[in-house]
Amino acid sequence: MVPRVANGEELDTRLAQDHGLAGEYERAYSFAGHDGKMRIFVYRNTSDAGNYATTIGTTAFDLDITRSRKFGTAKDGAGINFEQEPSPDAGLFARGGWNDGKTETWAFTEIDRTASVGVTVKGRSWQRPDDAAGVALLLNSISHDHELYLSKGGC
Repeated sequence: MVPRVANGEELDTRLAQDHGLAGEYERAYSFAGHDGKMRIFVYRNTSDAGNYATTIGTTAFDLDITRSRKFGTAKDGAGINFEQEPSPDAGLFARGGWNDGKTETWAFTEIDRTASVGVTVKGRSWQRPDDAAGVALLLNSISHDHELYLSKGGC
């Protein structure tokens, strides 16, 4: 189920028209004797979301994206995740995500592209074997249509 309105709490019960579909493939592997995992996912969210280009191109809408909302609008996206254990006490990861960026964000955060890399270390060396510490570098961005909509004063 998806929200009835953008980032709303009430869920839309019209499942035949508005919904989210997701698929994920996961593969565990071993590299140089250490465990690793790869995941790939795709999704399609269908909602009543507004379209950035339509909102910009329709002067009468006055940059109000709610005026371009259309029943059954789809947003497609995909992502990939890699995890690799270089040693029993450390892990490396890299992730990337993308969505088409044509429509308003209906749920979650205003991000159309994302990439991250990082490392984790298990807490055995500081006598906390159930803990882990990590650091990551993250880059998020928005699509051209999304950026243009915001630069013209849309919100």
